[in-house]
Amino acid sequence: MSTYAQCKAALDQYESDLARRANVVGLGIVEADGTAPDEYRLAVYVDRKRPPAELAEKDIVPGKLPMICKGKTIFIDTVVIELGPVTLQ
Repeated sequence: MSTYAQCKAALDQYESDLARRANVVGLGIVEADGTAPDEYRLAVYVDRKRPPAELAEKDIVPGKLPMICKGKTIFIDTVVIELGPVTLQ
């Protein structure tokens, strides 16, 4: 898993790419599943989760994003979170 700072760096690096993907309505950082403290994932919020077969390859959110950290490649976990239809008021 990744630290908050690592996820923030990944969000800064990948924000424009992820935001252009189909169904994406927001991005953020969330705590991991609670198995270990201070571990985070990059969250990709979508209006509706779709099976990969329904998406163009360019619109599939990767499960991990590579980042260079202190000269080493690390991988930041992502999680896709369905929000349902989003309307602006």
